[in-house]
Amino acid sequence: MRSQLATLLAELKQHWSLLVVTHDPSDLLDIADRHWSIHQGKLTAVTA
Repeated sequence: MRSQLATLLAELKQHWSLLVVTHDPSDLLDIADRHWSIHQGKLTAVTA
């Protein structure tokens, strides 16, 4: 199911901008252009 969702999001990303919120980002890191993390209310950019 998760791989199907990642595949669908990758296809949608070709046509639209997406904002995906998840507690387990590991499945989506391959298709993400940018990603952030929230820790104790502070938003920080995550670099590769």
